[in-house]
Amino acid sequence: MVFERAGRTCAVPADRVAEVAVNLHVTPVPLTGFAVKGLVPIHGHPVALVDLAAWFSESPSPAIAEEIVAQMIVLHIDIPGIVSAIRFALIVDRVIGYRSIDRMAASSHVSQIPFVIGSSAVGTAPDLNSVIQIDPNRLFMTTLASMPAYPLASTGL
Repeated sequence: MVFERAGRTCAVPADRVAEVAVNLHVTPVPLTGFAVKGLVPIHGHPVALVDLAAWFSESPSPAIAEEIVAQMIVLHIDIPGIVSAIRFALIVDRVIGYRSIDRMAASSHVSQIPFVIGSSAVGTAPDLNSVIQIDPNRLFMTTLASMPAYPLASTGL
């Protein structure tokens, strides 16, 4: 599935897309790191909301106050040893749709981001000339690793 976020065109494998959700309330969660903007309710379950703009920007994006996110893609990933699939959501500015794209080496401006697996030049439309290909499993693990480690003693628990 191809989508736009923060002026960049990105793609995730179609078999990892659970659904596209719209107009959901975001509940901010403290101490979750710069890319996790909070939790959104998906079918009664809290799902982490990740903002790719935080990874693409050189400066961290501000925390989201309680608000409504207009559009997001809900992804599912499988991690060996985990019984059920893990779900998380990506904030998107616009869903372009499903496209067939070939993997190419990532361009230098995004090649340092661990979850970027390639970029493509597809189509003749300006919005599809460069598509950043994202591995959802790597994105989840990279986001998880970016969260600050806080000892339980400092939280009062």
